[in-house]
Amino acid sequence: MLNPFFSVRNTLRTLGIQTAFLSIFAVLSSCPLYAATFNCTVVKVSDGDTVKCRTADNRIHKIRLINIDAPEKNQQYGRDSTRHLARMIFSKNVLIKYDSRDRYGRILGNIYYNGTSINKEMVRSGNAWAFREYLNDNEYLTLEKQARKERLGLWAYPHPEYPKDYRKRQKQSNVKHNHHYHRKHYR
Repeated sequence: MLNPFFSVRNTLRTLGIQTAFLSIFAVLSSCPLYAATFNCTVVKVSDGDTVKCRTADNRIHKIRLINIDAPEKNQQYGRDSTRHLARMIFSKNVLIKYDSRDRYGRILGNIYYNGTSINKEMVRSGNAWAFREYLNDNEYLTLEKQARKERLGLWAYPHPEYPKDYRKRQKQSNVKHNHHYHRKHYR
């Protein structure tokens, strides 16, 4: 016959363990966790928010800096933004922290060099916008506001265009151009 005290004690012990696990889970889920971190050397700066880097085992990874949106290469200030990122990290050993990839297979991550967040530095220096559509850290908005106030980087221009708006306008322009081409050449 089972001892009722033994049964109650085990139930309380089990509940205590479950409560402890739930408490730990609650704390951890409120912190930004990364599925992976790795070191690599930046071998290419594609633009102000995308780089390629090589790990010690010679694997190349394409990294899209999260929380920022830099001007496109052909956009006003695009080349300057790219050069600024290259001056900071090209040929440097950096730390990548990430937890996902985008639909193009790029790692969506934060890049750190000597303990400095390169993502935040791009916004702080006026070389990128806070990427509002995918923002997971409101400090980027504060950094952008300060860069605007100080007229740093792209904010020195009178009407900088948000990269997402620029891409949309370019896409619409290409659609109109292709439509016109087909009508003209295929009648």
